[in-house]
Amino acid sequence: FVFGPDDPVTINIWARTTDSAVNQGILAKWGSAGSSTTVEYALRLIGGNWRAEIGDGSTSTNKAFGISANSNIWYMLTYQHDPVANTLGISANAATVETVAWSTGILAGTSNFSIGRPGEFNGQYWNGLIQHCGIWRRVLSAAELTSLYASGAALVYPFGEISVPINRTIFLGHESRSNGDTSWNFVLWAMRRSY
Repeated sequence: FVFGPDDPVTINIWARTTDSAVNQGILAKWGSAGSSTTVEYALRLIGGNWRAEIGDGSTSTNKAFGISANSNIWYMLTYQHDPVANTLGISANAATVETVAWSTGILAGTSNFSIGRPGEFNGQYWNGLIQHCGIWRRVLSAAELTSLYASGAALVYPFGEISVPINRTIFLGHESRSNGDTSWNFVLWAMRRSY
């Protein structure tokens, strides 16, 4: 997904790592060099903390969420770029979005969008499970994030429920909306496992 420098963005994804002490990429659009000048946007687990990253082609910044990750627990992670407030934000489990100042937008580069690794460079592959990924070209409100979190029930846009048999993975396709707010939402897959 290519975003322009002035695009508002919300990316919401559910993730569960089996080892929170290992650096891992959840999703990213980041060049193969893995440098600060090739990151477009990323969501990673670094040093036991959830971290949002953004770059404009010459510099980058990141924001670590204030609550550490624990192994074998599902988290709803939210990445937000707000070009009106000039911020990069991150949240876990619909908590208040924590932000850092960022006014130069998102690099609209040619790197591939990846889930389960930090973009195109090798290493830091995701060690765990990922599900319910949604992308909007707008900043979701706190109320919308609370709705998506649904006390851990993992609702999907338009905030309904899905039913998946135990130990099955179902590809759900994608959904596009052009209803004035130019928002997108898609679900890559739904997975339910017995533990």
